[in-house]
Amino acid sequence: AAGRGGEGRGGAGRREGEGGGRGCRSDTRRGRKPVNAGRRGGGGGGGGGGREGRGRRGRGGPSRARRERKRGRGRGRGRGETKRPRSSQLRSPGPRGEAWRGRSPGCARERGERAPGGGGRGAPGGPGGGGRDLGTHPGLRRPHCAGLSGRSGRRGSRRGSRRGAAGRAPRAPQPTAAGVPATRSQPRPRRPPARSSPEPRSPWCGAEAPTGPVTRKASAPARGPALWPLPLSVRTTPRALHVSRENFSVSHDPGSSAGPSCALLQEAFRRYHGYIFNLDKSQRGPAKRNSAVELKQLLVSIVLDSECDLYPNVTSDESYSLVVKAPVAFLKANRVWGALRGLETFSQLIYQDSYGTFTINECNIIDSPRFPHRGILIDTARHFLPIKSILETLDAMAFNKFNVLHWHIVDDQSFPYQSVTFPELSNKGSYSLSHVYTPTDVHTVIEYARLRGIRVIPEFDSPGHTQSWGKGQKNLLTPCYNGHKQSETFGPINPILNSTYSFLSQLFKEVSAVFPDQFIHLGGDEVEFKCWESNPEIRDFMKWKGFGEDYKKLESFYVQKVLDIASTVNKGAIVWQEVFDDHVKLQPGTIVQVWKFQSYSEEQAQVTAAGFPVILSAPWYLDWISYGQDWKGYYKVDPLDFSGSPEQKKLVMGGEACLWGEYVDATNLTPRLWPRASAIGERLWSHSDVKDLEDAYNRLTVHRCRMVSRGIAAEPLYTGYCNH
Repeated sequence: AAGRGGEGRGGAGRREGEGGGRGCRSDTRRGRKPVNAGRRGGGGGGGGGGREGRGRRGRGGPSRARRERKRGRGRGRGRGETKRPRSSQLRSPGPRGEAWRGRSPGCARERGERAPGGGGRGAPGGPGGGGRDLGTHPGLRRPHCAGLSGRSGRRGSRRGSRRGAAGRAPRAPQPTAAGVPATRSQPRPRRPPARSSPEPRSPWCGAEAPTGPVTRKASAPARGPALWPLPLSVRTTPRALHVSRENFSVSHDPGSSAGPSCALLQEAFRRYHGYIFNLDKSQRGPAKRNSAVELKQLLVSIVLDSECDLYPNVTSDESYSLVVKAPVAFLKANRVWGALRGLETFSQLIYQDSYGTFTINECNIIDSPRFPHRGILIDTARHFLPIKSILETLDAMAFNKFNVLHWHIVDDQSFPYQSVTFPELSNKGSYSLSHVYTPTDVHTVIEYARLRGIRVIPEFDSPGHTQSWGKGQKNLLTPCYNGHKQSETFGPINPILNSTYSFLSQLFKEVSAVFPDQFIHLGGDEVEFKCWESNPEIRDFMKWKGFGEDYKKLESFYVQKVLDIASTVNKGAIVWQEVFDDHVKLQPGTIVQVWKFQSYSEEQAQVTAAGFPVILSAPWYLDWISYGQDWKGYYKVDPLDFSGSPEQKKLVMGGEACLWGEYVDATNLTPRLWPRASAIGERLWSHSDVKDLEDAYNRLTVHRCRMVSRGIAAEPLYTGYCNH
């Protein structure tokens, strides 16, 4: 009989998916509306404690009472009944059917109630419907039950719990409608308790050290001050200072030669304040910890002439010193270019501690670059790169202390540079009229780079790599011959016509006015001689000049003419190594860029022995993709690792990471560059003793996440995640 001894059939209702409490059970077999789920759930428990024949409706146990009421023998509510809740107390019951069968057992535990079947009023001293207290067993948590229970369900459960606590006896399995004992499933094994305190932090920069690349478990990189590239001298103390977004400021020192009128530094102050504090809201720390000493200001002082309104050049002074002490930090530099590098270092020193507070350790840093030329080559001819992508690259370069953007702007495939003097070059030579760089675009790139202390060096490669030039300039390229008949193909620039050099003089005059850097890259690589050999006019010219059949002499003739043109427009020249290898007579000071991987050390030795400056890029072709952590190979390269005297090694100006564009456009430019190029950035900036790969991995992992937080889509080095 329902309600007898607390063993009413309401308990069996739980076996069939009848949860106790509103929203934690359902009855789909009879097609009842879900709005009654809470009432029926409470009624299941009520059947256990109510008078015989007067139990509230429920699945199983109350069914007899329902029949008795229909016959007139049952009136009113039984003792174990729960008053039907008002509609305002009901919540959405959620899904029905099988989805509810696994949800009911855990709902009571989420509310701190007893299991379904014990939710109603139990008889004094009785078991309250025989429901088993699920307690707070972590294995029975059901995240979907949060917030589902209504007021009446909670009230019934509490009453049943109070009245049925005394004299409780174990409940025997109850028969279901089919006569099968209704056994409850065993709870899941207990999970280990969650940590209530922050993870212990290692001494490495006051934060968790990131995991290694082989067998270590993946984890978030540390949020500590991982400097990249590593400065020349760093002295830190354990004393931590608090930095507040509201109270901290960057400003000019009163004795600085650059004041508030220096737009370059004013823009840098604003920019780095944003880099330091514009983190995701979830990562922003509390306003202040009472025990912390606060750093309130960074004063920037330029000692010599600021060069605030000038463009950076190959001799720009990028040295700086940084002293961090409470309440004011001091950044000193000879020129604004050093101040920019010091601001980047200062921004990397600030991290969030285990409490989420912005923190910086007292320290003393002295720093300067190892090499003056630290470049990134981008190729906008094979694939057009939007201005936005180029500006983003400049941002990332500043984060890694690169200072040269080598802009390979035109090539065989397209001529996107929009010339004012020769507009047909881009009108006919570009991919489309929308795939061009207008004078405004070029100025935007140059000024954006200047504000970050970066030079922009354009490359107009010739006499080869010029097929797109010929589309907009008649008679510029050499006609190729098939026997005695002219074919429809063209080769390199025609070196025997006076009109060629007249055109180049006008073009480079314009280019020298547009690009302020004192150098221009003239190319000179991969010149194909077959077309020259096939052309009868060129063969006659060779005989007249006494070149015989040595077409390298013809190439030398052309390059010397172009070098003279560059000199007349006050530009120094950079050329690829073939120009040197082919024994072209170079002007003093011409820079040779070594790009051929085979025997590049021997090439450096030969070029420097001849007295010419060198830029190394051979081991740093980032368009050559290999699986895994290829950045380590880039990191191990030392530009001075060749046989030569100290005087020769002084001629090594630095290097460039080259990303050619055959397979690169705006979609993969950034992740292919970064953080692989970062390894080259440290090699060109930091001292030669900085070569510990594991330490580099730890710092670079943090630096990569820092770039991502600043909007640079740098690819991961290995497994793990970023804190932001």
